[in-house]
Amino acid sequence: MPPQICMLNPAFPMNSFNLAIEYAKRALLVDSKNSFAYCTLAEAYAAKQDDEGFYKNLELALHYGFPAWEQLDDLIYEKYAKQPRFQTILAKYKTN
Repeated sequence: MPPQICMLNPAFPMNSFNLAIEYAKRALLVDSKNSFAYCTLAEAYAAKQDDEGFYKNLELALHYGFPAWEQLDDLIYEKYAKQPRFQTILAKYKTN
């Protein structure tokens, strides 16, 4: 299976994030366990400074198998990487 990559560029216009949210929600209507869609939601909410939306969807992405710990070098995660809440959530799902 090829690696999954979920990355939004924080330099995109805000309406791009709104569109990403819309499309991710559509994807979840087709497959409610789509970890990539939850990751997209998490990153879009992070870009919009919605921390609760980020954490809610990050946890769902991890729950459904998205390896978010592989994305920690991405700019979108910089704000969260050292936060205890973020580290606790990652530790809950990281198996190795």
